[in-house]
Amino acid sequence: MDARKINQVTLPDRTKVAPIKEILQRFHGTRYITTLDSSSAFLQVPLAEASRKYTTFEFHSKVYQFKRIPYGFRNSLTGFMTALQTVLGVETCG
Repeated sequence: MDARKINQVTLPDRTKVAPIKEILQRFHGTRYITTLDSSSAFLQVPLAEASRKYTTFEFHSKVYQFKRIPYGFRNSLTGFMTALQTVLGVETCG
């Protein structure tokens, strides 16, 4: 899916997120650590119902909307990092 047109009119999310290195450093001295499945990172984070209409696309005469954060959108990374910080209990920067 080509998101260039929607990215041109989307306002960037200015939420400051901690760098992943800083997030991981907070676990120094932790007794148990597990791995996170980040291979499909964004696709595991629910997309707000109100935002789904902006991800609408047509394929083979059928209309679809994303229910999870899609790759390629301007604020996808910020949305993923915010979800990651929430799950790990890490506060945002700033």
